[in-house]
Amino acid sequence: PAFGVSLEYPAAWDVDPGGGAFSGVPLRHKGVSGYFGVDALAATEDALIDGIIEQIVVKSGGAPYGTRPVIKSTELYGREARVVLPSKDQPEESNDEALLMVRYPGGRQIGDNFFRFFVLYADKDHLEDIIRTLRFADETVSQNGK
Repeated sequence: PAFGVSLEYPAAWDVDPGGGAFSGVPLRHKGVSGYFGVDALAATEDALIDGIIEQIVVKSGGAPYGTRPVIKSTELYGREARVVLPSKDQPEESNDEALLMVRYPGGRQIGDNFFRFFVLYADKDHLEDIIRTLRFADETVSQNGK
């Protein structure tokens, strides 16, 4: 609820005690078959999602998604979004991580902080399935806008 989303993940996954928490909300869940985590990014109102993705994917050092990640532009409930899928040369320590970033319309207050983007990261084998279940608290329409 703090992040304004709900999502489904495998029932066998549990809170990752090493995954941290924000305002009392666990940020990561994991199981034998995979993991997911949530985060939010603060930015100016006019921040461009592509610029932020470039900072994360390209300029963060170490190429966490490999040297040729696939970046898909999409919309989720009419909201600007990007999906980052790792290339085959992704470093092993990145643990097959893939990423979704979606703009909060108008932003989101979480605790004492204000955020412009919601971030979902998961192992590449589970990201798309989790995205299909992702719902924003203020959504009253389906993903297809119907």
